[in-house]
Amino acid sequence: MKKLLFILTILCGALTMTAQNVVNNGDFESWTGSAVAQQPTGWTTGLIGNIMIDFMGQQLPIPINTYFGSKSTDAHSGTAALQLNPDSIGISMLGIGYPFPAIAQLGSASGFNIPLSTIMSVVDLIGTISSGDTSGLNFDDIDFESLASLMQVMAPGDQLTQTPGHLNMYAKFHPEEGEAMYVIAFSKLGGIPVGFAYYNTAETLDDYTLISIPFDSPLVPCDSVNIIIGCGGVASHKTTELLVDDLTFDFVPDGVNSYERPVFSVSPNPAAGQFFINPEENAPYAYQMFDLQGRIIREENNCDGVASVNTSNLSKGVYVLKINQNGKTFPQKVVVR
Repeated sequence: MKKLLFILTILCGALTMTAQNVVNNGDFESWTGSAVAQQPTGWTTGLIGNIMIDFMGQQLPIPINTYFGSKSTDAHSGTAALQLNPDSIGISMLGIGYPFPAIAQLGSASGFNIPLSTIMSVVDLIGTISSGDTSGLNFDDIDFESLASLMQVMAPGDQLTQTPGHLNMYAKFHPEEGEAMYVIAFSKLGGIPVGFAYYNTAETLDDYTLISIPFDSPLVPCDSVNIIIGCGGVASHKTTELLVDDLTFDFVPDGVNSYERPVFSVSPNPAAGQFFINPEENAPYAYQMFDLQGRIIREENNCDGVASVNTSNLSKGVYVLKINQNGKTFPQKVVVR
């Protein structure tokens, strides 16, 4: 199966935001359902639907009702947090089960009908993502038939009236060897993804740790957002545990229009060996360059005139350049070849 989740064409930016707002039930204080199938209000933390099995030439629907999320009193604030543990997807009539990473989504999702082969391909892909290897994920590799099938299990997310700059959350994480936690968020306009944010780590987080994940397109208007939080891998263990609490957004100040037209040119772009930052305005500026993990890999303050940025020892891929001048921020995507 080709790389399905084109939403993982991740470009990490880091912009200075001021306005902040909570995610719908992002403090996980509100819960609904029975003790066995308890869900945080406004979220889906399970797979509820049918897996299609080829049985004597016919597609046989096998009901699946697996929950990865539970209510924990080990909260960062308030009285509750969301706890995620991988589990197995069991097909009792066939006497088989498949380990599956834990998944929580913003919004309500149920009633899917998906072939077993697609589900297993997703497990393989999540294992690749969890390892941090996103180098092969690109728009040219979209398998639209499988993607349409997967869209059945995706929750609709929630409405937004502003463009998000960062998704913030507090997390505790205790993984088994080789497993990771990951967060995927994408803003949408008219149902089409327009901005992406991605984070993953395999490190143990014994105490609640603030994770701030930048969106790559804070200048693009949007009307809704999807959030997917998960943990596990190809051989997911039920003892891997992720606790999340207090999700918030940072928004671009006063909306998208607060950013003026960029007054810098960056060339050549794509860059091979180096690129140049050329300001239109004669005033000092500073820049920071981020990799797709949100780490600063180049920075310089008090630049004056044209600045040269060396890329000769950088891996090929997409980076985000943040330029600050006169109290304003100008983001720019840079491709390194």
